[in-house]
Amino acid sequence: MIAVDWGTSRVRAWRLAEDGRVRERRALDAGVMAVSRDEFAPILESMVGAWCAEGDGPLFLCGMVGGRQGWLEVPYVSCPASLDDIAAGIREITWARGRAFIVPGLRCQDREGVPDLLRGEESQALGAMALLPPGGATLCLPGTHSKHVLLEGDCVERFETYMTGECFALLMEHSILGRLANGRDIDEAAFEAGVGRASRGGVLPHQLFGARTRALVGELAPESVAGYLSGLLIGHEVSQLPAEPAVYVAAEPALRDAYLKALDLSGRKARPLDADVAAMGLQRLARSLGTRAAA
Repeated sequence: MIAVDWGTSRVRAWRLAEDGRVRERRALDAGVMAVSRDEFAPILESMVGAWCAEGDGPLFLCGMVGGRQGWLEVPYVSCPASLDDIAAGIREITWARGRAFIVPGLRCQDREGVPDLLRGEESQALGAMALLPPGGATLCLPGTHSKHVLLEGDCVERFETYMTGECFALLMEHSILGRLANGRDIDEAAFEAGVGRASRGGVLPHQLFGARTRALVGELAPESVAGYLSGLLIGHEVSQLPAEPAVYVAAEPALRDAYLKALDLSGRKARPLDADVAAMGLQRLARSLGTRAAA
């Protein structure tokens, strides 16, 4: 089959063997925010058209491709949500290569009744369930909008969203802090200092301004500003992760390792997960649909 995770800033595609093994993978910086509705099919053709021509299928997509600015809006499924609940919400679209199946996102409410939404991470959660021991777990899924997903049994129980990645981009591109920075490379010592500052508590807006003052008085080099800001933001985010149940982090290696380091520095232990868990989840959904998806 072919699995596609089409996010806000990036699209990833996997060519999967029947046993779930990744035969081939591709990625493109063509996220939903940069794509108009009539561009989805041509971009998809450029990425997976050759695989389809060789007989691979079915094609399953998750992420913002199913959102309001996506290819086809697919209604959210309410939490708690199981594999079968999510599979029941899948919608079909036809394109030049035949049928494609778009996975729904999830919705829940936080402790104060405020709605929260996700798209794409439901497939990561389903893939993680196949890898983790029975029982509960917390998934930390870093990205533009990071998600903390609570798994209980075979269900996504609830989740919370943190705009960590987007806040970092906004600060670097549009704030006075970004003007003091020389590049976006992450200085490890500065990152650790930022995490340490966050782990001691305090108010994030005040601590962010401290990055400016430290840079102005020479305590923080321009090359270290990006790392310090990243550490502050990620440090504050991971402080919200519970000690129990066990925490697992799934993301591309560099981002995953940054979160694992921040968790360790904050005294919270976590374990890494394969970055391809979304593909595993999409394959589980394809199997749950059985002959209807394979036809």
